[in-house]
Amino acid sequence: MRRSALNLSYDEELMPEINPEALSLRVASGLFAGLREWNKSMPETLRLVFRNQGRLAPTVGGVLLFGIDMPGT
Repeated sequence: MRRSALNLSYDEELMPEINPEALSLRVASGLFAGLREWNKSMPETLRLVFRNQGRLAPTVGGVLLFGIDMPGT
């Protein structure tokens, strides 16, 4: 209910312990090829990442959709 009151869904929750480089933005941009111009602000626009304490952090949705297996994570 708290998330609902804040208008924040589960997939938009931050995962600050994960580096945003753990997302395959190349795959994400490929999905939009021909539909939309991909630029460096698109991950934030699509809510795959959010700015948290001055750095980007992936969201649960970003990790579920475009997460890659990174050694040591």
